[in-house]
Order: sequence, then C-alpha cells, then structure tokens
Amino acid sequence: IVVVLVILFIKKCCFSRKEIIVALLSGVLAWVLALIVKDLIPSSVRPFKLNGFPPLTITIPADSSFPSGHTALSFGIASYLWLINRKYGFLFILLAAFVGIGSILSLVHYPIDVIGGLILGIFSALLIDFLQTRKGNFIK
Repeated sequence: IVVVLVILFIKKCCFSRKEIIVALLSGVLAWVLALIVKDLIPSSVRPFKLNGFPPLTITIPADSSFPSGHTALSFGIASYLWLINRKYGFLFILLAAFVGIGSILSLVHYPIDVIGGLILGIFSALLIDFLQTRKGNFIK
C-alpha cells in the first residue's frame, strides 16, 4: 500500500500530494497505536509458535501478535483515502483487507489480531480526518 501511495505521489494521480501525506500520517498513527497496545496487553503467542509451523514470511516476528501493526497501518491509510474519495479509497480498502488476510494465512496473526488492527486503523483515519478538516488544516 505504501509503495502504491509513493507511485501516486510521484505521478500526481488520484489524490493530491497533501492527501497522500495525510493518509500516510494516519497509517503511522495507527502503527504507533498498535505498538502501544502491544505493550499494554499481555503477550499473545503468534499462531506459528503455537502450531509449530514456520511463518510464511521473510522475517520471524518476535513480539506479541495482538493487534496486527501491518493491518493497522494499511487500514489507517485506506480508511483515510476512502473518506477522501470513495471510489479509489475502496480499492485501498481491498488492498488493506488482503494485508490482513495474508497475515492470517501466513500464520503470523489470528483473525482477532487483524480485527484489532482494522479498528485502530479506522480510528486513526477518523481522528486525523477530524483534526485535518474540522480543527483546521494542520498540514497545509
């Protein structure tokens, strides 16, 4: 999702550069919130550790599985873009859903981890949208 945003930023397509920067900010906020929640909630064992199969990922995550940081990041970006433009935003929502489903299929997260990431992502997008549009544009 981030790579697609960088390409759109360079090509000046579908979204303004400002909207892309704010969307990235929304995703980063969701990621940070996911890290904070991981520290606050007792460690949850990842599926690959529980069932003995190696994860289908390049790296092996060692932190808690709840919530999914990648899903939070993806839905933070996608949800903000959906608020800006429903048509193109929906495509990003689909990409974010693939990120969440992929993390389940790769044995890195449980469905509840992905749902937690999704909620954090949507919350971040709504908060950033509120701050950006209703409290004055903090990014001009």
